Amino acid sequence: MRRLGESPELDASLNEHCRDIEGLANREIARLQEAVSFIAKTPALILPGQPQPAESDKELKLIPKRLFKGTLDFGVLKKTLSEKELEWYEAREKDEDLGKKSAEVLNFMNGKRSVYEIMKAVSAEYGETNPEHVLKFLRDLEKAKLVELS
Repeated sequence: MRRLGESPELDASLNEHCRDIEGLANREIARLQEAVSFIAKTPALILPGQPQPAESDKELKLIPKRLFKGTLDFGVLKKTLSEKELEWYEAREKDEDLGKKSAEVLNFMNGKRSVYEIMKAVSAEYGETNPEHVLKFLRDLEKAKLVELS
């Protein structure tokens, strides 16, 4: 606005607007701090995006690399895995969002992210994700020669 013109009235108006904006910002910061404080005091709250690794750090540091393009045809896994191994995918009591999470694991897999980083991203989207489930899925993809873990 100062490039458009200068006057004492304009400066006064700009200063007033700046004070208003600063006041609004301070109120919003206070509201956020209040919300964070409330959440921090909730004892049984589990925040998504902060999964607790259950596997060794070595496995979670692996970098999966897709060896195929496009979406996953689950039929490839059906041809590769035994019936007992496939039962694991049908047991939804492990995680009812397992199908969605599996697709997201593939979406986040870029050959640069670690298993842990992928798991954190999926957890942020769909809630807490068990690292053992992610590793099982990736190991099965590796067995089908669809993914390389390094």
